[in-house]
Amino acid sequence: MVAYKHTPGDWGFEDPLGPHILSIVANPEAEAYDWVFVAQIGTSKEDGDRRSMAEHKANAHLLAAAPTMLKALQAMLRHSCVADAHSEDKDPEDHAAERMARAAIAKAMGTAA
Repeated sequence: MVAYKHTPGDWGFEDPLGPHILSIVANPEAEAYDWVFVAQIGTSKEDGDRRSMAEHKANAHLLAAAPTMLKALQAMLRHSCVADAHSEDKDPEDHAAERMARAAIAKAMGTAA
């Protein structure tokens, strides 16, 4: 069992402080007083930010999906290792994909070199 150090639970994004601050929160389905704030994305054009609101929201969606993607990558690697035990032929692209997945997991877990 992997011991996660990040804020547990599903994450989502909300804008309870207005449209210029997007908040990444754990437990997004709960009432606002039960959210756990994970991160915030400031979207102020006054500070020289040239990115569009669509880009900020896309970044928020990506950040909010991080715990789910981490678990999915780990599950895929476990499945891949089981499948490898039953297969003698493996496509070289599969090796590259596995290396990328392992690198992404290490980066997410803070164990990357």
